[in-house]
Formats: sequence, structure tokens, C-alpha cells
Amino acid sequence: MLDKLRHHIIGTGRWGSWLTSRLHEIGHEIVSLRNRSDTSAKRLAKELGLPHSSNDFENGIPFLDGDLIWCCVPDDELAVLSRSINKKNAKTHIVHCSGTSPLLKSTSTGVFWPIQSFTSSDTPDWSNLPIIVQASSPAFAKTLLDIATEVSGLLPKLVEHDEDRMRLHLGAVMTQNFSNLLWRLTEEVFAKADNEIDYKVLLPLAQNHLSKLANRSPAELQTGPASRGDEQTLNAHLKLLKALPEAEEIYTLFSELIAQKES
Repeated sequence: MLDKLRHHIIGTGRWGSWLTSRLHEIGHEIVSLRNRSDTSAKRLAKELGLPHSSNDFENGIPFLDGDLIWCCVPDDELAVLSRSINKKNAKTHIVHCSGTSPLLKSTSTGVFWPIQSFTSSDTPDWSNLPIIVQASSPAFAKTLLDIATEVSGLLPKLVEHDEDRMRLHLGAVMTQNFSNLLWRLTEEVFAKADNEIDYKVLLPLAQNHLSKLANRSPAELQTGPASRGDEQTLNAHLKLLKALPEAEEIYTLFSELIAQKES
């Protein structure tokens, strides 16, 4: 039962802090906060009126059977942390929040991965936060799905295999991180204008495209000079990019790929 779960948060970075605040907000019992930087955990505990524990597992608050331990730490720390927890109590539920790390080797383990980039200052839009869930058993999967439904206004997605979650993470990197690089390069291109252009003038274009993606395949929406074979425009664009060789290289590569796919 969700109202009987005791939560331990290990890692109070950006996602760990927001998750702690959200679980506390919706009424879950958080019995300990730990972080490599004791100052960070103490500050968050004081802000929310929650207990803080030393990150020394031998002297911290003991884990009880059935407790849910959230590992909101960097990927390369997960395996060691999991082994440390298992030595102390093998009957806890251990959850990590990584899009790429495998399901941990534990009796009851899961993944609760938000497909979102977080900052310390911008409160997440909990009504529109996609959450991916994976678990070592159907029973624990249901528990995590129930929590995800409380945390977010969107229905969570359950995946069964690490590779499927990795593909989702890859897609997130390509659609957000890569596209953001294009926005950065566009900002540099606009800065070269005689009267600097604000990249925000293109936001309606991007928002209109995203709205179309809700109902149509990306393959249907491909437009532009490369898809039309408009060499005159392509050459004019490349001339503008001579002073920005990185942007010129990406423009050329993307244009070639678009032309190949449209041929």
C-alpha cells in the first residue's frame, strides 16, 4: 500500500531535490535524506521539515523491510551504492532514476526515470512530466506506476527491458539535446546580422511543428531546401555560414541526409 511506504532519498541534486519535494507535497512519508554534500541534504531537510541522515550508512537511520530507497545519484555510483544497501538490508525496494543504467541486481528493484531536463530554479511542470517505469516484478512495477501517477499528470509508460529504456534515452538526447545545439548555432548565426536578430522570433515556427508532430509522422513533415533539391538556396545559406565552420559542417551534413531520405 502506498500509504505504508517509507521513503529514503539518496542524492539531493536537481532531480533528487525536486522528487523529494513532490513526494512530500503529495503526502508520502520521507524518513531520511542523504547526499555526498551534507550541506545540500541538510538545507533541503530544513526547508521541508524532514529528517536528515548522515551519508554514513553504518550510522544513519536503519532501513526497514519494505522501505523504498531512491538512488538519485550519478550513474557510475549506482552499483556500489546498491551493494552497500543490500548488505545492510536485502528486503528493501531500491529504485534508481537513470535513463541508461541497467536495472540493479537486487531482490526488489526498479527504475523511475523522468524524461525531462531539470534546473535548480525552474519548478517542473508536474502536470506534463513523462515518467518511464521498469521493475523486477509485476507487483513492484504496479507500486512504481501508482507513485508515478500521483507524481505526474501524465500516464507513466512501463518498459520491460533495459534496451527499450536506452532507446528512449537516445531519442530524448537526439530530440532535445541535439536540437538545442541547433538553437545555439542559430543564435550565433543571428548574432552576425547587422542588427542582431533575436532567436525567439522562431519560437512560433518550432511550436507549430511540435503541434503537428502530435498527429503526423516526422517523415511526413520534412520540408526545406534540401528536401526540394533547391541548390541555389543551399549555396546561399552555406555562404552565410562561412564565418561559422561548425554550423556550416552541420548544415551540410543535415542537408545531405535530408536529400538522401527524400530521394
